[in-house]
Order: sequence, then C-alpha cells, then structure tokens
Amino acid sequence: MNGFVGVRNSLTVSDLKALLEHPPSQPTYYCLRWLHKLGELSTELPSDFPSPEGQMFDENREIRWQQKGDSFSVLLLSTTGEEPKFTPVGNRWQVQDRDAHLYPATETRFPKLTGKTSVNIGQRYFFDVDTSTVHFVALRVKKS
Repeated sequence: MNGFVGVRNSLTVSDLKALLEHPPSQPTYYCLRWLHKLGELSTELPSDFPSPEGQMFDENREIRWQQKGDSFSVLLLSTTGEEPKFTPVGNRWQVQDRDAHLYPATETRFPKLTGKTSVNIGQRYFFDVDTSTVHFVALRVKKS
C-alpha cells in the first residue's frame, strides 16, 4: 500500500481546528499533549483545545500538530493520496499495517480512552521506498 507524508506550517488556531473538525465518514480519535500531561483519547475534539502538541487519527490518516510560537506545524501521514495543501516529504512511501499492543492503565505510552467506548487501534509503519527505513509509526483505527 502506498502512503503520503506531508507538512503544513504557520497554521493559526482556527486553521488547525478547521483541519481537524472536517466531518468524518469514519470514527476519529483525538489526543492532546502538554509538557506536563497526556490527554485522554476522545472521539470529539476536547474543549481544552488547542494544546501545544497533539494528534488526530482515523482508519486512513494521522495528523500531528506542534505549536511553533504563535502558529502550528502539522504532519500528515496518510493512505488516501496526496493532499494539495500539504508539502510532500520524501519521494515514495510504502505503508505496512500492524497490530498495536495496548499497555495497562498505569502506563502512559498510549492515551487513555474516555467513556465506555472501546476502540480497535493499530499501527501503520511508513517506509521510505528508496532506503527501506521506517521513518514514522502512526496510530490508526482498525476495521472491525
């Protein structure tokens, strides 16, 4: 399966929110991050948005953001093809889906899910085709 990796820089808070709040046709999960804590995994954009860092993922893509001064930089890891507003990173990407192994509630390696909803999470490895090197590992929602 082919993948796309792209970046966008200098997004305002409203630009970032608009990018993250598109009407999903599939389950979408959000996790916000601060220096001192990791937010819970949520099916809606949390009310304490924006955070200095965070991620949104669904079955086909993961979006990661990081605050840079007054704006945000965004990384897109996707299997849905090139996105016109994103600058491509690298030339050719191959992806491989794998299971994710969740840790006990006392571990902070993955965000915790809010409420009683469960999610079937997997990982997606992004390989540079020319070097066969894994550069990114993204979370994804696995098909049931």
